[in-house]
Parts: sequence; C-alpha cells; structure tokens
Amino acid sequence: SLDIQEKIFSEVAAGITKVLWATSEKFIENSKFQASKLVTILNRTDLKVIRITLVYKSPFVLQTQSKPSKKKDIIKIVYENLTLNSEGQAIIYSSTPNECIEIFNSFKEYIEPHQLGVYHGKMLATNAFGMGVYASHVRTIIHTTFPLSPTNFVQEVGRAGRGGQSAESLVLYACADIRELLMIVGEKVKNADESDSDTEPDSLEMLAVRRRCKHLDRSKKKIFAMAYTFEDSYQCYWKMAYEPFRWPEDPKISECGVCDNCIRCITDNIIWCDISIDLLRILDTVDKLLRFTNDPETQLVTFGRNDIVDVFMKANNKNICEKNLTSLWTNESDDMNDDTVNTLIQTKSMCLHAIDRLCLEGILAQKVIIKPM
Repeated sequence: SLDIQEKIFSEVAAGITKVLWATSEKFIENSKFQASKLVTILNRTDLKVIRITLVYKSPFVLQTQSKPSKKKDIIKIVYENLTLNSEGQAIIYSSTPNECIEIFNSFKEYIEPHQLGVYHGKMLATNAFGMGVYASHVRTIIHTTFPLSPTNFVQEVGRAGRGGQSAESLVLYACADIRELLMIVGEKVKNADESDSDTEPDSLEMLAVRRRCKHLDRSKKKIFAMAYTFEDSYQCYWKMAYEPFRWPEDPKISECGVCDNCIRCITDNIIWCDISIDLLRILDTVDKLLRFTNDPETQLVTFGRNDIVDVFMKANNKNICEKNLTSLWTNESDDMNDDTVNTLIQTKSMCLHAIDRLCLEGILAQKVIIKPM
C-alpha cells in the first residue's frame, strides 16, 4: 500500500534502512514511481536501478478451451490433454484447495495412485504453488480456472519447459469464474483483516474496510485483465502476458507464432481495422445512458454492459422495450441515428470485447456487485 511505501521511503531517508530489496513482480508494477522517488529522497544523482533486461522464456504452445460447467467434463478434458502430452510431468492448477482435492480424487479413476499426488508426482496445486518449483521434467501446465493476474500466469506457466524441452499449457476459461475469483480474493482480505489485532477496534474496522476496498479494486483489475486476455481471439497470448513487465527501454515483445491466437491469425487471414470511431460511439452510448439514468422521469437506476450493447446496436429486444431505451437513438439526430455510418463492430461479442478493453484502459469504470447465488 501507499502507507507502507511511505514508511519504507522515510526509513531510507533517515538512514535506518541501508539496503532496499524489491521483488520483481512488486517493483515492476510501479517502477517509474519507485525509482524516481528514491532518487529524490536520497538526493543522490548516482543512484541507479539495478535490473536485467526483460528476458522471457521461449514461448511454448499455449491453448485455451471453453470450460464446461460439469466437473466430470473438466476431468475428461484434462485427462485427454495429459494423454496427448504424456512426456514429462504435469501441474494442474485449481482455484481452491477443495477443487484441488476433488480433481485429485477424480483422477484416481484414470491414473495410477503412485503417479498422482498433491504437490508431487502428477501435480495438482492452487496458485500458491509454483514459486519454489524448479523441475526440468515438468512439460505440461493446465489451469482449470484462469489465473488471478498476469504475474500469476507468467509464474505458473513458467514451471514448465525449464530443461529447454518443448512444453504446453492449457487454460480452461469460463466467464463465470470471474465471480469465484473475486470472492476468493475478498475472503483473503477479510481473513487478513480479522487477524490484525494491533489496532483499536473502532479504527480497525475502518482500516479493514479501506484495505479491503483497495485490495479488491486492484484484484478486480487484474482478474478482468486476465479474462480479457483469454477472451481475445487474435492478439498473441505471450505478448499480452509479458507486456505488463516490459520497461520502456526493453525490446518489444514479438508474437510467439505458436499460441492459439497466433495460429488463428494465420488461418483466419484477418485484416486489422481502425475502430476508433466505433469506440467513440460506444462512449457516446455510455454518456446517453448516464443521462438517461439521472433523468427523474425514467425508472432506470443503473445500467450494465448488456444495456450498452443493446443501445449501441439498436437492438429490438425485451430489454430495450422494458426499459424504453429506444428513445436514446430515435430522438437523436447525431451519428448514432445515421445509418450511413460504417460500423465495424457488428456483433454482441465484439461490442462486449470493446467495452472490456475500454475498462482495462481506465477509460470506462465499472462497479462489480456480487450477489448471493
């Protein structure tokens, strides 16, 4: 947090802390701020940031697949993947210990017990596992739930292919997992707050709320960034995964040429287009919806991604009729009502993807509400 950073910088300035050690995944998130502020505090022009140029593993085959809703179907996909990639060992990452144990028990029907285990043999693990693993014989990484953040993803897939051999990674992606991951990080913060006994009760409660909100906000951004990555159909997975770790002076990251998206780019023979006009029209749609919700004569209090899509695409469906959203384009004489405007975003999935991108870039802000199931 910023409070902890200020405390560390104060100790450095006072000479209390002689050596400052920062791990790469924490330092890189705010590298410019950290380095420049330390130079100012110490009043030293010879202070340098010591690091190596970004070096990332040679890309191996990275695949994504739609995650089935039934556990038995997930087990089947994982087993078939392990059968096809039988060389070396595999690590199967799950989102929770319970899911890890459930998959472990289910695999007993397919794999000999002496080949299967938690944290050894045919490995199953939560995302807490991986940092200390340096095994050259791991050749396959499978995620039954997509990783919590780009840092987690790079660390976890990095467990495979350390001996220089070919390796493969499979991520089972489902949009529904976003809710589960948000609840996981929320529970972690709650447990951490409850274990903090060094603060007075009243201030502890306020501190816990603030800390939880900040952490959830950061975690939400990371989770949605990963969801966007695995929903993308054409941008190189490796490029998207490693870009957050690249400093300005590092060489540009090239497409890997072997992941699902790179292969799809070749087979689909895609053509890149400028959709900036469409993005502006999406922002205009959001502005109209904001004004619509603030109008006391309307009954719409909030709106979501689907409302944006329906208005943008001038859908004639139940949602539009019930909320009387047709007035947002029938009563306007601007570009939204101009049928001669060439719209490149022509499907719901394309529009949702564009909205997600605007959110990731911080152009749009979204509020996540987790309701009991």
